[in-house]
Amino acid sequence: MIIGTLCEWASVDKELSETDINLLAFSTFDKKCYYMRTVTNCSRTCEKLQEYWYSKHGEMQMGFKDKLGQYPDMAEKANWRIRFGCCNSILF
Repeated sequence: MIIGTLCEWASVDKELSETDINLLAFSTFDKKCYYMRTVTNCSRTCEKLQEYWYSKHGEMQMGFKDKLGQYPDMAEKANWRIRFGCCNSILF
């Protein structure tokens, strides 16, 4: 079984949405690819991908401890750029 994973992507193009990036990338996967996955923290992207018959499968959790107190606003989710490759989750 061939599984494709989209990770560590980004764009500065404001016309290209996260959904567009996912769909463009998925279209380049080998036709033998049985299963494709990606990660998003954007509910809009999740909803749009579901319109294209992609399904939500689980939740990802991530931990962070600021031992030195360098990031007083770390609890604010909008300040984070959560990526699939931030930890060992990409290896599973």
